Amino acid sequence: MVCVPSLPCSSNPGLIKSAMAVYGEVTGFFKKHVAGERLNVYVQFKTAEGMERALAVGRMQLGHRTCSIVKADHSVFSSVVRVFRVGYDIDESQFRSICEAYGKVDYIKKRGLGIYDVAYGMKELGNMSNILASLNEVELNRRTLAAISAPVLHPSVQKEALKTPEGKVWHELQSNVIIGKIEAGLSAVSVAFEDLKELTAVEREYLNNN
Repeated sequence: MVCVPSLPCSSNPGLIKSAMAVYGEVTGFFKKHVAGERLNVYVQFKTAEGMERALAVGRMQLGHRTCSIVKADHSVFSSVVRVFRVGYDIDESQFRSICEAYGKVDYIKKRGLGIYDVAYGMKELGNMSNILASLNEVELNRRTLAAISAPVLHPSVQKEALKTPEGKVWHELQSNVIIGKIEAGLSAVSVAFEDLKELTAVEREYLNNN
């Protein structure tokens, strides 16, 4: 089962159910009101493959809002948020100030072009759904941020988490999702490499004959 957490109560859960159907057959669906004017939407897939595909994507568009897709049992397991679409013209101090508006930030780590991991303090763990929802509404220079729960843990709990059944399950799930992404990426690279070989061969033949 997956969860789309901390949505406004005005959201249409039926749209989420329809969007989730692209990953696999949906066999169960319900919503649960949480703190404030928010609700979590839970979706059960017929197969584990459907759930894994949804988790591998990690987010979905609901109108102008980017929503996180997380495993229902572990929707607030990590206090680290991965944020996408951070413009190159946004300096880290400005970005940090934005993140700190929603909770105590321990550190920020750049992971790629426009991608940052924001580690909130462990005391924020119970508030992570609201933090994710808030960050997904932030607009910077006409770009709306996209925030999901990161597949990594706060350094202070990394080793301790593996001592618990929940931590082991979470760790295994994240590892499997990441392996799936790597395999998909390698497959795409392999196809692109073969395409490049073919194009290069055609160009070489043309040059040799002219």
